[in-house]
Amino acid sequence: MEEKLTISYPAVLNGNGHTITAAGAWDDSSPGKHLMGVEGFSGGDVRLVNLTLDSAGIAYGLQPYDTGENKLILEQVTLRGSKGSGLTVNGSTVEAVGLTIENSGWSQSIDVSKGFHTSHTARLTLDSAQGLKDLIQIAEDGEATAHVVVGGETWEATGYDTGSYTKYLYAPPQAELPTEEPGRRR
Repeated sequence: MEEKLTISYPAVLNGNGHTITAAGAWDDSSPGKHLMGVEGFSGGDVRLVNLTLDSAGIAYGLQPYDTGENKLILEQVTLRGSKGSGLTVNGSTVEAVGLTIENSGWSQSIDVSKGFHTSHTARLTLDSAQGLKDLIQIAEDGEATAHVVVGGETWEATGYDTGSYTKYLYAPPQAELPTEEPGRRR
């Protein structure tokens, strides 16, 4: 695929084990930088089933944007090789079972945030975090506004100073998180 695939209506996409792969010269600017976008729809949910999205290091991964009360539901989906975060949840609700994210360019599996030009809170519900293979599993930049539930447990955000802004990492209560950016020396 040589440009962003946008789903803008309620739908079910069953990949039957197939892979959609980024190829060619990719648009590196918003809004076309993601391999797949789910945005601008109402009246129902979007469900992706048994599908792999391979950004091949040239595109950003999957981005649900401002879905409001509608959900993006992921079942047995793999996101790999994103140029940034594998999954960017902006002002949307995402529920996932059997999600795998790996080899993301920012070493960050999921970015959750309100996003620009949206008033909705990012909501993320995962059955497990075992498939989040990047160094940072779930993060938010700037301020902690998202609601994150993993395995039935609400994860808390802990912030640290990156030197230019505050990054929040989500983890189970009582988890020990870094107080500075992983790999960063002061």
